[in-house]
Amino acid sequence: MLTKHFRTYHLPWSEGISSDDRVLREVNQFEGFEVVVTEKRDGECTSLYRDGTVHARSVDGTHYPWQSHIKSMWSKNCFDLPEGWRVVGENLHARHSIAYQFLASWLEVFAIFNEKGNVLPWDEMVEWCELLSLKPVPVLWKEMWDEREMREFHNTLNVEKQEGYVVRISDGFSQDNWGFLVGKWVRRGHVQTDVHWTKNWVPNELKK
Repeated sequence: MLTKHFRTYHLPWSEGISSDDRVLREVNQFEGFEVVVTEKRDGECTSLYRDGTVHARSVDGTHYPWQSHIKSMWSKNCFDLPEGWRVVGENLHARHSIAYQFLASWLEVFAIFNEKGNVLPWDEMVEWCELLSLKPVPVLWKEMWDEREMREFHNTLNVEKQEGYVVRISDGFSQDNWGFLVGKWVRRGHVQTDVHWTKNWVPNELKK
């Protein structure tokens, strides 16, 4: 069954909150957990399935040229994914507001869901990425939750080249808790293009 990926709520101190965004009311749920902080990539949310199906966040979306490479790549490895599982990541083929250089892949994975709808623990997800010849999103920090540290974490970013960060617990959890155990910080004014990126799109650069 095709599944529209869940929205990631903003952390209360995120600078890029707009009127239609959702915000975590509290962050106490992270207390006592190891968390993984990853770079929030400026791409197209993409889901991949065992039968080779690939779609953007909308399950009935139109096919676009920048999706062709991901579909071709995934068709070679999709049957190694267990039945009922799905992979979710960022399609970085097309440049949006940030121009990426030296990418190891145009697809970077940030979650894998098993047949029960549970999000795999981070370390297990990384192992599956290796088995499936996929690249995970860059990890910026992996430690026990520290709210004070997180409130200042954006100061470690280059917001000219990094859109923000995403924090989740390292443990696995039910997909129903995605809007509770995952949060993001986004830079102020993160959309910095005059026209929508789909107009006259250009590719981001891969590592040579």
